[in-house]
Amino acid sequence: TLVLPGQSYSPERFPLTLLTGLAIAHFLEENWAVKATVKWPNDLLLGGRKLGGILTQMIGQGEQSAIVIGVGLNIHQAPDLPGGEHRAVALAEYNLAPMDSVESWGKELLVHLQAVLTKAIATGNNAWQKSFDRYGTAVGSLWQNRQSAQWATQQKLSATGAMMLKPVDQENSVTLNSVDHAWYWHWQNPSRHTAIADMGHSATKLWWPLQPDRPVWQLTIAEQESQTFAKLLEQLQPSAPLYCGAVNQPALVSLQKSLN
Repeated sequence: TLVLPGQSYSPERFPLTLLTGLAIAHFLEENWAVKATVKWPNDLLLGGRKLGGILTQMIGQGEQSAIVIGVGLNIHQAPDLPGGEHRAVALAEYNLAPMDSVESWGKELLVHLQAVLTKAIATGNNAWQKSFDRYGTAVGSLWQNRQSAQWATQQKLSATGAMMLKPVDQENSVTLNSVDHAWYWHWQNPSRHTAIADMGHSATKLWWPLQPDRPVWQLTIAEQESQTFAKLLEQLQPSAPLYCGAVNQPALVSLQKSLN
């Protein structure tokens, strides 16, 4: 936990929670060549699995105000996350950090965060935007609304760090200013290099590369959503071959229409 003076901070200037996650991702890469992904607005992922999260809170008012920043990282063991879209991962699983000096590098991490965040609060620096381009979920990746099953592609974040989503079936974008548990981002799988669709009786599983040297994204489409397949392909414009496995008739018809 880190506590900083809060009188100079304004949420409209930059997203503090997001910047904290980006600073941690930078620390991990600089120290142990670990490339973590920051999932907007407050999750750290490693290989599509949840490594940690950040919570921030403003307390007090005026000159007496303070920012409390809580950082949780799975170091020795990953907790079970029942029902979550992301399984958890711990640094110890891959020997990604020295386990015999956690207290030492933990202090180094806090010092790093204090320096980055204090400077940002004082200057309102928008360098976080370039940092998100490196560590954040990529523009063009897919999100889905749990309640409506609506699909959307991620756009560039707003100047204040709001998530901008473009639904595949409407013109207007959706703006998320804080955690919205209705919308969730789909897991990335950087090990695949081609687009693959396996259309079975219950769901369609689709993998595709967004662009060269970027992660590959995985998507599962329920059979009843097959009518949106054409719109998804139009949004994605996959550059790699599309391979299909077992294809049921409704999905096959949808695929043929999409490719035509």
